[in-house]
Amino acid sequence: MSVDGVDTLMLSAEYSSLKKLFVECRAAFKANREAQEDLVAYNNADHSHEYTVLKGFVPASIVGNPSAGGGVPYQRADTFFTDFAMHHPESCVLSASQDSYIIGNQACYDVRLYSAQWDPSGKDRSSAAGMSFFHFMVIPKRRVYNAVCLEDPIILEEMQSHFSKFWESPGAYEKCMDRLTSATESRASAIRESLRQDQSRLATFDSLMQDVRTFKEECSAKLRQLCLDDFVFGVHPAPHASVGHLHMHVLVAQVAFRRWSTSVHDWKTVPVKAVVEAIAEEKKGG
Repeated sequence: MSVDGVDTLMLSAEYSSLKKLFVECRAAFKANREAQEDLVAYNNADHSHEYTVLKGFVPASIVGNPSAGGGVPYQRADTFFTDFAMHHPESCVLSASQDSYIIGNQACYDVRLYSAQWDPSGKDRSSAAGMSFFHFMVIPKRRVYNAVCLEDPIILEEMQSHFSKFWESPGAYEKCMDRLTSATESRASAIRESLRQDQSRLATFDSLMQDVRTFKEECSAKLRQLCLDDFVFGVHPAPHASVGHLHMHVLVAQVAFRRWSTSVHDWKTVPVKAVVEAIAEEKKGG
């Protein structure tokens, strides 16, 4: 499909190279004895284990404290996606199936709001921006570390099927737009607060936000025209994943939707189809 004459694009990295990356990461993970010991402890929710390979847990500074959403406290071997519904408000879950949740990306889609010029820390955090105007995630309810440790791809297939059913259900578009708007306005509010004492810069930022919101309106209109074939489903294989809990990125990768988004993660965003193929080929080869 195309929107405004722009053909649907995959991410910038080639399919074959991404599949190769996954195979290499999977082989390295399975061959690492310490990683396998960590994985057993992780699957058993062992909070006393000293993890040496697995990463992407919650910071030590928040262990034992109630989560930001007012839920139960995080424990040492938890991630921000572990037992998601227990740690976050109900509004953070766009859809729930028996096995997975669809959640929004807390990051805004626009890299300009993460530049050193506007980030409250004064540092360039553009890599933290979303990968597309439309960037959502599907996560398993149970503890699953990463795609590299899956014995079979059933959970990935369920997660993709869950999103497909969700997107075709009444109200899905509105839920996604509400989440996108919330992430954008939350980021803008944090920046505006940091500029309270500098009215000149605040006026410049407000002018930028007019452009950010105009872009949102343009994309939101195009989003209604999309079908399921226009979405890209991808995962980041360990050790290149930032969160130690399996999460499937759901993106619209057309150029028009990625104009102001980050592309720095493209090299490691492996299509779910490639993961399924690789695991099947591994089993067949035996």
